[in-house]
Amino acid sequence: GGGPALPSHAVVLTFDDGHDDFATQAVPVLLRQHFVATSFVVPGFLGTPQYMTQQQVQEVASDGMVVAAHTVHHVDLTKVPATVAEAEIRQSKALLEQMIGQPVLDFAYPYGSENATIANMVAQAGFRDGAATTWGTQQCLGNRFTLHRFEVLGSGSLANFASLAGVPAPPANWVDPGPPPA
Repeated sequence: GGGPALPSHAVVLTFDDGHDDFATQAVPVLLRQHFVATSFVVPGFLGTPQYMTQQQVQEVASDGMVVAAHTVHHVDLTKVPATVAEAEIRQSKALLEQMIGQPVLDFAYPYGSENATIANMVAQAGFRDGAATTWGTQQCLGNRFTLHRFEVLGSGSLANFASLAGVPAPPANWVDPGPPPA
């Protein structure tokens, strides 16, 4: 084993692409709730409209969030030459590590597009895991380079999310209290 077992119904929160609302909206709520999330950042998007700046990436890392790689330019790794795919994978890791001054160990495949060759490149580049977009909640060490996820767009109900996460739904009379005071 690699440490203690996860608690039952463990949830990993991931946010793709490095949008600025991760820093401005999500992180304050996550910190108030004592949660940590992973932000899969696309370094080539940083500083453009709707994406974090380099400073925001550094700030969310110092706040304890996990900064992870998502290629340099959000390319479909299965549709570019192998040399391009490998460069996108390795350079995203190097750029983010230089930016935040700590190891970047997690990777997400843009569009969820991956295959055995791409997953092997991610492993060879020194990542500990790779997140796909294949729906699922069951994980194991053997599939750590094709981790399952499910997408939450904010359009579903809390009861729907609870069902996806495999936890009991809130009581029917439950009312969202809104964000706690700052």
